[in-house]
Amino acid sequence: MSEPRMTARPGKSPRAMTSLVEDDGLNDFRTRQLMQQSESAERRRRDLVEQSSDLRTPTARILIWERLHQTRLPRSPDHGLVPVIAAATRLSEAEVRHEQRLRFEVDVGK
Repeated sequence: MSEPRMTARPGKSPRAMTSLVEDDGLNDFRTRQLMQQSESAERRRRDLVEQSSDLRTPTARILIWERLHQTRLPRSPDHGLVPVIAAATRLSEAEVRHEQRLRFEVDVGK
């Protein structure tokens, strides 16, 4: 990317021009930050909808829940998060426990 060109303008000192260039850079940064925050919020909103969508499998819903909450499905069927995950994903606790069995029986068999 090329450097901003500093040309003399009537009534504008080089110092004022430098300040304008810096302000533009700051505005660009702020604009990018706002766009990233907006995109992140939209992605989270979509994920929240999809984590409880009947169009998604129980496995997919739980994976989305894990990504949103940055944690893994607990191993214990009696863990306190099982009912929380069930409610957030609109699955039954039995379906969440079934997913636990599918995942963790494979680990045990290794």
